[in-house]
Amino acid sequence: MAITLPVQYLQALDLIYKEGSLTSFLDSKPANVQIIGKQMKIKKISTQGPANMTRGGNLVEGEVTGAWETVDPDYDRGRTFPIDALDEEEFGGLAQDVLADYEIQHQTPEVDAYRFAKYTQKTGVQVVGTPATLANAEALVTAINVGQGELDGKAPTVGRILFVEAKQYRAVELLDTTKSRETLAGFTKIVPVPKDRFFTKVNFLTGGTGQEAGGFIRQGSQYDAFEASHAYSVNDIIEADGKIYKVTTAGTSGSTAPTWPTTGTVANGAGALVFTFQETSGREINFIILHPSCIIQAIKRQETNIDAPTARTRNWYIGNWKYGYCDLYENKANMVYVHHKA
Repeated sequence: MAITLPVQYLQALDLIYKEGSLTSFLDSKPANVQIIGKQMKIKKISTQGPANMTRGGNLVEGEVTGAWETVDPDYDRGRTFPIDALDEEEFGGLAQDVLADYEIQHQTPEVDAYRFAKYTQKTGVQVVGTPATLANAEALVTAINVGQGELDGKAPTVGRILFVEAKQYRAVELLDTTKSRETLAGFTKIVPVPKDRFFTKVNFLTGGTGQEAGGFIRQGSQYDAFEASHAYSVNDIIEADGKIYKVTTAGTSGSTAPTWPTTGTVANGAGALVFTFQETSGREINFIILHPSCIIQAIKRQETNIDAPTARTRNWYIGNWKYGYCDLYENKANMVYVHHKA
């Protein structure tokens, strides 16, 4: 028997997402993005620029195109939890508590991490990699000012949002200088982001064998680092110098690492060991500056049911499933500036 949770509790789960998510305030309005079944429909409008006119004459007609683009969700994740019937009886309301904890601790942070990575990966976004760390808070302020300048002429000045790694932002607040205050005052909203959900790429753990914990990690962190004098087999994968490589010819590595290329292959060791470049790893983000008008995003929670114990099982089963979509308008991707670590 499936029991549908009370409407008030489902609304509470939605509120937990809205309050806990760092990106929920950018969710698109229904007038721009509609969720119909398991598809998203995105309103896209384009117009032409100004034309010459003659005094006393008519304005030159321009073309306008408008369409609802249909897309499939690019985020589709959830989990179900068994709860022993006796535990539910002793705790009272344990099922609801479990769902709330899952939303707060796992699903909401993952939705944020997926969106930050999506903001970063769109073609046209200005992405800047730097040495491993900014030297200090003053260097961060300078980098933010540079980012603001890069967006001038591309994104409206009013309304810009700053997402910044939380620990570095606290250091800027402690500066309390004219320069830092003026820099921060240039944003409509500043959002400190915990570093554990702020990456240029993320990898979703499946929940299957070896990935039982589920959740997400920085893309690349699931692989081992290069090892000297190590026997590698074909299809072994490593992470080195912020990049991911697959072994395409087996062999034993040398005593030192090679210079890691951004394309193609590299040989190493006395034998025929060959690594082939796959992709860049996810990087830790220092900050993102963007204008909200470039964002397309929506999320939907499926109706959440509780399956009651039966004659064959003594467990309750409670689940939560969300799917959504996140992208940037093609003609507005340059309204995003990303600054990450090397």
